[in-house]
Amino acid sequence: MNILYLEISNCEVSIIDENAFDNLKYLQNLNLDNNLLTELPKLMDEMQKLLAFTARNNKISKVNPDLFIGSAVESVDFSHNLLTDIEFLKYTKSRLLSLELSHNLLEHVILVDFSKLHNVGLAHNKLQGPNSVVLTNLRHLGDVDLSENYISTLDAINLTETHYIRHLYLQKNRLRSDVALNFTEYTYLQVLNLDDNEVTTLPILPLDIHTLSLKNNIIDVSKLNFPQHGVNNVSLAGNRLQTLNKNAFANLKSICIVNLLNNDLKFLDHQSHECKTKLYFDKKTTLHINEKYGKVKL
Repeated sequence: MNILYLEISNCEVSIIDENAFDNLKYLQNLNLDNNLLTELPKLMDEMQKLLAFTARNNKISKVNPDLFIGSAVESVDFSHNLLTDIEFLKYTKSRLLSLELSHNLLEHVILVDFSKLHNVGLAHNKLQGPNSVVLTNLRHLGDVDLSENYISTLDAINLTETHYIRHLYLQKNRLRSDVALNFTEYTYLQVLNLDDNEVTTLPILPLDIHTLSLKNNIIDVSKLNFPQHGVNNVSLAGNRLQTLNKNAFANLKSICIVNLLNNDLKFLDHQSHECKTKLYFDKKTTLHINEKYGKVKL
């Protein structure tokens, strides 16, 4: 049969027989989302044409290790299941581009030599201890989502090619500033999200980062003074800030957006630069802007 796309979603399917799709030699996209599956057998002798596989929102805890043997699969999505291991990915190393494993029960993830992998989603698992996440020789990896885990220190993440990462999502973990949060090895990092942690001081950032989000932390205002940097978008919303050093952002010559909503600021003295900065703050806050040629009160 020359079927290229097969969707069996939202059908309350609980069991699929081994080699159930053997006759679908040309199948390129298989969608098993939103069913009641608890395990997946080997579905085909060979998946030479399969490019995309998704089985989101089932109850899968067991996957046949040979599921993807002989496959050319580029995109795999097992999010919202009950997985505790990912051995079944061993045959996808040379072609896999996108991997989504969020909302599972993974305590350790090791991915080695996935030479084309671009993005990895590991949000809402049970990652927490040292080397919980080992990503080695992933030279095209750009996006890593580790949000909603139990990570308290950066030694939980072992990346050998940190300089390739562009977007790193660590919101809703347990990160603290007791041990310095140093991201300088992430040379080309553009977006860093540290929302909803327990961070008290500014992390050490790579020079070319564009966006830093620190919403809903406990930033110590006495230590809030950005060093000279190229960051242009900063969010400090929800940090219970009561005062703010007027020079807190003075070294950020390219700053364009500062989000200070949901704080306790009554007065804000802001140093303006030639770049027109968009300030987001609560109505109760009185703003003074210090410019080259005078002082403006809003």
